[in-house]
Amino acid sequence: MKRTQAKKPSALKFYWYEIRPNEAKGAVWGQFMGAIHRLLDIDEELTDALRQRDIRKQLHRVTRITESYLHRVYELRERMVNLLAMVTGNTTAAKATKNPQKRANALSRIQGSHRALCEGVDRLMGMLDDDVLLRNMHTHQQFLSLGLMAYNGPYDPDDVLMELEHQPDERKAMNSLLRKETRKLADEYRTRIQSVRDAAVALAKISNPIRPPKE
Repeated sequence: MKRTQAKKPSALKFYWYEIRPNEAKGAVWGQFMGAIHRLLDIDEELTDALRQRDIRKQLHRVTRITESYLHRVYELRERMVNLLAMVTGNTTAAKATKNPQKRANALSRIQGSHRALCEGVDRLMGMLDDDVLLRNMHTHQQFLSLGLMAYNGPYDPDDVLMELEHQPDERKAMNSLLRKETRKLADEYRTRIQSVRDAAVALAKISNPIRPPKE
């Protein structure tokens, strides 16, 4: 009898697994860890972008990567909230921690039996607040642009380089300035990523479902 051949894969598409109730805690913790690793990818991408020789392409890449960072920290915050809700059983209080004005009160309702966890959440949330606000502005209100700041307002680097197209000396100086400022911006975000990573990993250790911490 002729064997039935399996169909060959034909496309890449997004997929997900349905989580069983008995797998929920481990899955939520794993999703939080996954968000940490995806954030670290941004660090590597920034390092790689700085090797780009063409300053315009470098600026465009750094802009896209920093925008991705904003979305990654938003995901990290959402995974953290899910983890807090799963561990404490208080979904309402966990969701309330996303609001800086409601955070202290929400954490006070659950920190009695989860003190170390709540302290870790408070620390990491505080680190992400400004980035999440910027992400929400970019997503829902305004399109953010990376500009060269000056006393009379920000300038689009592409416009500046275009205006200097026939002024080689000035253009060369501007290239050097933009490359210097791009590196400074990338280093700033890389430092921020490392700080967030450290706080997130500490929180992951506290909430590890395999080795629950002592309070």
